[in-house]
Amino acid sequence: MKLEVLHVPDCPNLSPMLERLAQVTDLPVATRVIDSDAEAARFGMAGSPTLLIDGVDPFTSPDRCEWGVSCRLYRDENGRIVSAPSVEQLRDAISAARQAQPPTPGEVLSVWRTRALPLAPVRRRVRTVGSDQPSRRDSERRLGGRRSGTVRRRIGAGYCRLAP
Repeated sequence: MKLEVLHVPDCPNLSPMLERLAQVTDLPVATRVIDSDAEAARFGMAGSPTLLIDGVDPFTSPDRCEWGVSCRLYRDENGRIVSAPSVEQLRDAISAARQAQPPTPGEVLSVWRTRALPLAPVRRRVRTVGSDQPSRRDSERRLGGRRSGTVRRRIGAGYCRLAP
């Protein structure tokens, strides 16, 4: 997740925005000085300061926005005009952006590992041969014709996937 604050030079509302963001998250926050209306339109600044979360301003609606170099005021939870969003508003905006993001490959792998079957029962099934137990051939058939050691190695190397 990328956090960026767009602002005009010497913006008095920049420091309250950055202080509140520091209270909400440990993520790095980039700042960008905007000098012209053309830059404001290009980067999506609806007044100074503007927070962008992954390039999107969470505090504006697309149909009611004018880009430009000007001061920006926000409304708090009680409807009062303030210089920057409250800590709670920032926390909600970042949480909503996190939920809207698709999971990263590392997160998918972590979820997959929690669903993976333990390997010990597979080992036991293959090694236990008796009249009332499945034979080694039956166990191998369930493993796609592979022996359990081969399946374990391929799972460990990431070649095989277990169904959820």
